[in-house]
Amino acid sequence: MPTPDQFVYQPEANTSVVVPIAAANIAGSLTNWFGPSSALLGSGAGSTITADGIGVTGILQCAPAPAGTYALINDAADITKFVIVEQSSTVRLGTYYPAILVRMMNAGVAASNPINTGNQEGGFASHTQTLTKAVHFPGGITGAQLKNGTYGPGFYIDNNDPAEWGNLAVRSVTMQVFYQNPIPDDGGALLCEA
Repeated sequence: MPTPDQFVYQPEANTSVVVPIAAANIAGSLTNWFGPSSALLGSGAGSTITADGIGVTGILQCAPAPAGTYALINDAADITKFVIVEQSSTVRLGTYYPAILVRMMNAGVAASNPINTGNQEGGFASHTQTLTKAVHFPGGITGAQLKNGTYGPGFYIDNNDPAEWGNLAVRSVTMQVFYQNPIPDDGGALLCEA
C-alpha cells in the first residue's frame, strides 16, 4: 500500500558524486585538523590530526558541493540521504587507536548519531557511510536548506579513554545527495499508463 509521501513526492533521485569545494576546521576541546583542504585531494597525506587526551577534537567539515550540483533539486524537495566516501588512515601511538567519526553538519552544528568510518592502521583505506534522514537528520532538510551551502559531512574524534592516542588522516572525500522532488500541482513529469 502506498505511503502518504508517495502521493506528495516523486521517486528518489540523486546528484552525481562530487568533491566538496571547501573543507574547514571547526575548533573543538582537543586539537584541530591540519591542512583541512587536503581532505579533498585524492592522494597525498590528506588532512591530519593527532588525537591525544579525553574530549572531542575539532571537526573537519566539508561543504558545500560545487555550483550546479543541486540544480535539479526543487527548493521544496525532501533530502533523504547523503552518501559519503573517504579514505582514512590511523597510526596508533597509544594502547588504542582513536576512531574517526562522521556526522551531518549544518554550519558547524552537528546532527545526531555519528558513524565510525572504519579506520585502518597504516595505509589509507576507502570507506563509505550513508547518512539517512530517519537516523542522522530526523528534523529533515529541504532543497532550499541544502542549497544554502552549509550542509556537509563533518569528521572528528571523540576520545573517552586516555589510552586512545594516534595520528589520523582523511583524504579523497566525496559526497552524493539523494532527494525526492515534490509532485507538481498539475501532476506534470509523472509517467502514467492508460
